[in-house]
Amino acid sequence: YNPRGSPPELDAPLEVEAVFLNIRRFAAAPGRVTAVIDDIVAYPEGGGADDAVLIEPFESLDRYQSITGASGDTQTTITRADVDNDRGRYAAQISFNYNSFATSAVGLRLRRSPEPLRVLASESFLDTIDAHPGDTIPLRINRQVLSVQIVGTFDLFPGFYPGRRSHLLVADLATLRGAGAGIPRVAGGINANEVWIGSVEGAELTGDFLEERGIRAAEVYDEASILELESSDPLVAASWEGILFLSFGAVLLLTALGFIVFSYLAAQTRSLEFAILRTMGFSGRQIVGVVGFEQLFVIVAGVAAGTALGFPLGRLMIGALALTEDGSDVVPPLLSQVSWETVLSVYGLLALVFIGTVAALARLYSRLALHRALRIGEL
Repeated sequence: YNPRGSPPELDAPLEVEAVFLNIRRFAAAPGRVTAVIDDIVAYPEGGGADDAVLIEPFESLDRYQSITGASGDTQTTITRADVDNDRGRYAAQISFNYNSFATSAVGLRLRRSPEPLRVLASESFLDTIDAHPGDTIPLRINRQVLSVQIVGTFDLFPGFYPGRRSHLLVADLATLRGAGAGIPRVAGGINANEVWIGSVEGAELTGDFLEERGIRAAEVYDEASILELESSDPLVAASWEGILFLSFGAVLLLTALGFIVFSYLAAQTRSLEFAILRTMGFSGRQIVGVVGFEQLFVIVAGVAAGTALGFPLGRLMIGALALTEDGSDVVPPLLSQVSWETVLSVYGLLALVFIGTVAALARLYSRLALHRALRIGEL
């Protein structure tokens, strides 16, 4: 940053991020160059020498490491120079090899962690470079080569549309900025070009609202507004919920009607059997037990078979419908989820149908005219 163009605020603590020398091409023989940097101070606006704020005296260089330049062949070293003046005893001394055929920057910066930059990588990226989770690879970031360790993978990520030539790496922004600022001037600034912000109570995140707080945005998208706009279309608003509700009601109605009709027809054809059972002394409870066992076996077998076949058939149908206009798979893919509350409600309604049907059949069998049923059986 340019101290003259944008002087820092002296109210907050300041520290030196980096000090670099821009090596320009000039007519000089290659050789070893040494530069000495002493105290770095800041003066408040309108203040004099007595108001100077000491930022870095360079009495110790343990916090710093050398900037090796873009090409890495400058053999830059930083040491303490014994100056022993009224401002202190030591200063920072930067030594490097000058080469007139290369333009670079050398100096010192805050010491970085020797650990590689940890990232998450898309599966397409790993397939392209033939790497695996846990591998450490060199990666060119911000005009320099950094050591990157792949700690995990993913298929989908918000805002990322996977493709053969589309790859994505996810890293911590603060760590990435620190690792990518190793070569001042040569490396550019790492800035976010898209930011996701959560809702702020009592405020609308408009462009003016963000700019008042120092955030300049070329375009602002509000998720609630987009969803409201999409939901204003009745066809879109109904979408899957309407289709699934109609399907659910139709299947439930047809199931109940089928079970009732099956039970009624079975009762018409088996009236003679229950007439004989009643003449043998079957009580009303025994008739209810026999009818209940038969109907329970039918409905349990049907529910079990329907449940077992419904899950894979549902996933198969969802996969067939999850296509775009050109026939490719939608991104992100549709997932088949089971609403167990709806399933339990279906089971509850079927249980009510079962109880009602058994009660109706038991009442029908208990009121059979035995003499008439037996005569019909003789015919």
